Amino acid sequence: MLQRVLHYILAKIVCDPIKFSSLQVAFEKKDRCLEAFTLLHTILCTADDEVKPIAIAFFDLSKAFDSVSHDTILRCARKHRLHPPVGALSIATIQRHSNHMG
Repeated sequence: MLQRVLHYILAKIVCDPIKFSSLQVAFEKKDRCLEAFTLLHTILCTADDEVKPIAIAFFDLSKAFDSVSHDTILRCARKHRLHPPVGALSIATIQRHSNHMG
């Protein structure tokens, strides 16, 4: 749920003026989390079944939110009915990696 809230915030700030490749699954207005997960799962299973090496890149998104007020993130989390402890944990995670904006 938090991913969707943060995804929405990023989409409003970054994505409206940018055209992405049809292969891009992040930063789109539609919810493609399941599609991305299924694709990743398929890639991992295929690599395991065929005993092939794979390369995976992980992106640290903490910097994407270091200029977003933590209060705004919590407000959006409440609006989208994110369970309060999950919202608090998410803020704690963001705070470990960024300065508090308020």
